Amino acid sequence: WVTHLVGKPLIKLNFDQQRYEADFRFSLVRLRENAEEVTLLSGERAEKERLLDRFGRVVGNWYGIMQRTKRLTFFTSIYVAALRNPYLVAKSVGTAAVLTGGRVRLGVGAGWCAEEFELLGQDFDSRGRRTDADLARLRALWENDWVDEPRLTMRPRPAERVPILVGGLTPVALRRAARYDGWVGDVSSTEDAIAVATRLREIREQTGEADRPAPTVIAALNDALLPADFERAEAGGVTDVMTQPWMYYHGRRASLEQKIDGMERFAADVLTPLSTR
Repeated sequence: WVTHLVGKPLIKLNFDQQRYEADFRFSLVRLRENAEEVTLLSGERAEKERLLDRFGRVVGNWYGIMQRTKRLTFFTSIYVAALRNPYLVAKSVGTAAVLTGGRVRLGVGAGWCAEEFELLGQDFDSRGRRTDADLARLRALWENDWVDEPRLTMRPRPAERVPILVGGLTPVALRRAARYDGWVGDVSSTEDAIAVATRLREIREQTGEADRPAPTVIAALNDALLPADFERAEAGGVTDVMTQPWMYYHGRRASLEQKIDGMERFAADVLTPLSTR
C-alpha cells in the first residue's frame, strides 16, 4: 500500500515528462524549419515565449519527479554543453540542486553530431573550446557571490558543490573529466571502465591533484552479472553502474510485469548480497 501511495503519482509525472520533452523538441525543429517565415511575420517574440513556456514545463515537471523520489540522485547523460546557454544551464541545474538538497550531478559532453549543432545554429568546430569556457562559467556562477563579464549574481545558489561529470574517451575529454569531478560513459566492459578510472587517477597525479577525492566513474557495464563482478568494478575505481536489470532475466523486449520481476530478482541476487558484504 505504501509503495502504491508513493509510486502512483510518478506514473503521471513520468508520462508528462516524456510529453513535455517531446513538445519542446518539436518546437525547436519547427522553429528551425520555419525560421524565415517567423522573421518575415515578426513572430520572434511569440516563438520565444512559446519555447520558454515549453521548456519551463520540462523543468517544472522534473522538479516534481525529484520531490517524489527523495532518496534518489539524478545525473544527466549526456548534456551537450556547447549547445546550451550556460546561464540558463546554471540557473536550471543550480535550482534543481537546491530543491533536491544536493542530489543532482551534471553529466556533460562536447558532442559528436554535427547535425545537432547545425539544427540549433551552433558552431561545431569550436565546441571543445566553448565547453571549457561554459563549464568554468557554471562553476563560477554556482560558487561565487558575484561574477564579472557581465557582472551578475545568481539566486538560489547551491549550498554544496554540484559535481560535473564529463563524457568521452579522447585524451582531451579524459583530461577534462579529471579536472572536474569524474567521468560518465556509455556501454563498456568492466576492464575498459577500470582503465578509465586508472587514467583519471594518473592524470591527477601528473597535475598535482592526487589528494583530491577519487573521481566518480559511471559506466553501463556489459559483462557484470554477479555480485563478484560488481565488486571487481568497485575495487578498480568504478563508482556507479547504469543498468537495466530485467534484461538479465527477460531480454530487451520484456513486458512491464517482467521488468518489475527482473528488478526484484536483481535486488535479491545482486543488491542484497552486495549490501551485506
